[in-house]
Amino acid sequence: MQRMLHGLVALSALLIAASAVGCTPMPSQESQAAKEPAAVAPAPQAAETTESAPSEPAEAEAKPQTICPIMGWEVDKDFYIDHEGKRIYFCCSICIKRFAEEPDRYLRVLQEQGVTLEDAPQG
Repeated sequence: MQRMLHGLVALSALLIAASAVGCTPMPSQESQAAKEPAAVAPAPQAAETTESAPSEPAEAEAKPQTICPIMGWEVDKDFYIDHEGKRIYFCCSICIKRFAEEPDRYLRVLQEQGVTLEDAPQG
C-alpha cells in the first residue's frame, strides 16, 4: 500500500513538472486552443472597412502571427525559427523542434489562419 502511494505521489509530481515546462495542453486547454484561432476572424474588420469606404476595393489586411502553429497558444517572441526567408514564432522550444520535422504541415496551418509571416532579418 505504501509503495503504491509513493508511486502515485511520484507520478503526480512528474505530471505537474511536465505541464509546467512542456507544451502538452491539458484536456480543457486543448478545446480552448482549438477554438482560439477560429475566434479571431478578420471578416468583421473587412466588412467595417468596406462599409466605411465602399468606393475603394477591400484589400486583405496583413494578419500578424500571434498564435503558435503547433499548440495554438499565444507566441513568445523569444522562440522563433527563420524558414525560407520568413520568421515563424512559437510558444516554446519544443514546438520549434516539431515544426522542423514537418514545416509544410504547420505552414498550412498558418496559411489557413490567414497569417502573414514577417520577413526574416537579413544578415
